[in-house]
Amino acid sequence: MSGFVAPGSARLYTMHDTLERALRNALDSVGSDSAIRRCDIGTDLNCESAHTKADMDKPIYTARQSRLDLFFTSAGKSGNEGGLVDAHRIAVLATDGMQAQATATGASDGRKPCLGGADPECMAYLLKQRVAAGYGVWMLMLHLPFKGVHGGYRPLDDTHWQRIQQHAAGLSQDPYFQGVSFKTGPRNGNSPFTSYAFQGVKPFLIIAVSKDYRAGREFVRQFIDMARKEKVAQPADGIYSIELAPIPAQALQIAGVKQDPTSTNASIRLVKRERKDGFYDFLVECEREGEVSFTVEAKKTDDAQSLLDSVSVEFNLVASGPGKFPADALTVKAPFAKTDDQGIYRAEMTCKCRAVRPGEYELWLKLEANLKPDLSASSPWSALHTDNTYEAPERFYGLRDLAQKVLEPATKEPRVSDCLHFRLQRK
Repeated sequence: MSGFVAPGSARLYTMHDTLERALRNALDSVGSDSAIRRCDIGTDLNCESAHTKADMDKPIYTARQSRLDLFFTSAGKSGNEGGLVDAHRIAVLATDGMQAQATATGASDGRKPCLGGADPECMAYLLKQRVAAGYGVWMLMLHLPFKGVHGGYRPLDDTHWQRIQQHAAGLSQDPYFQGVSFKTGPRNGNSPFTSYAFQGVKPFLIIAVSKDYRAGREFVRQFIDMARKEKVAQPADGIYSIELAPIPAQALQIAGVKQDPTSTNASIRLVKRERKDGFYDFLVECEREGEVSFTVEAKKTDDAQSLLDSVSVEFNLVASGPGKFPADALTVKAPFAKTDDQGIYRAEMTCKCRAVRPGEYELWLKLEANLKPDLSASSPWSALHTDNTYEAPERFYGLRDLAQKVLEPATKEPRVSDCLHFRLQRK
């Protein structure tokens, strides 16, 4: 931590000041006058620490490890019962790294998570618990200038050192670190060694947890705006954010159904198409030889929000349940395709009456948004991830795995935003 507070640098203080101002503005935006409480996390959680915001640019951190899990599970000394997260409108954790993953720390082998410490698997487990309890979870990351000692937290040999130097030499070509100069060495011993001098930038991860989604989203927006104005990050545009839960709403509403002009058939007649009572009603009348295609158009509603990095969405029309609608009488091509930048989506469906007996039939179709994690190699949550704690100080250990594990349950269930009531009359 002391490497962030080189003489003459005020960036660490500025970052904490920005965090505090962003929190105040977010709380004001939801009409809350809650006091801001600052706690230190080392081997324990101390909310009565004498450290103030003004101390953030001093080498005050002396703990052997950071028990980040206590952020979720403890109220700290003389704290409120139920823990920090439960006791506050928004709880924010800022850290420069997580503990290296010990062997068999997870629940897959029957052991309780977090026995091996606050590693990425432990933190993902605790965050997923909060998601299941209805909390929103947001992550932000930025890089700050660093000049100090980087610990590898394990014995390293000459082979490791060669990899470390090769990695640092290639960073000048890395698009995420344009304009940043990196240097490594000397080591704290010959071989084995456990730490080495490092100059360049290192990441800071910020995790916000709140049941007030509006306040959580406003905090993220405020912090990014302020951090850019204060020029805290290096590179200046290197500030990344993601909503891990509940994931922004992706609401579509059916705007209309049109007959495909290239698929006309006199044996099929459109009788009714209108929106009523919160759904779209569509009535078709046909004769035995009737077959025609329709285009369903849907538009994003005012409630729809922009997805953040690393989540993709697919829209589908699916039957809401089993019914007496004739098999193969209606076929829907999935998914909806986005046609322009105005939020218009289209899907094709085909109606066939050849095997339909005379009578009236109905089918309810729900318009679903299917979300899925999309942590591609180009995503910052993948590109700025590292698999170990020693080779890439400019990257965050376990970042991709943390985001992926928390996103999976938040994107598991489809979200229904509209319904189509398809009625078919066969003469």
